[in-house]
Amino acid sequence: MPIAARTAALHFFSRVIATGQKLQAYVLLLSRAESCDLEREFSCDDGWCIDVKLKCNGQFNCKYRYDEESSICQVGELLHALNLSCKLLL
Repeated sequence: MPIAARTAALHFFSRVIATGQKLQAYVLLLSRAESCDLEREFSCDDGWCIDVKLKCNGQFNCKYRYDEESSICQVGELLHALNLSCKLLL
């Protein structure tokens, strides 16, 4: 069975939350292929694929931010990604 040719890219992100806190750095591996493996990957609709676990995780991983669009993310996924919960106020 032939192996499909793929191109990979590493993206580095960093941010400082507040003065006195440590720097947080993130590494994102993107793969470029004619089509994404939809069981394991999410298509960014620009020729790049990300791991399906990165979809709706509260971080923009796709160039055009398609992985965090409200049309594909459920409210519960976004709240979980942001470590928030719904509480009933009485």
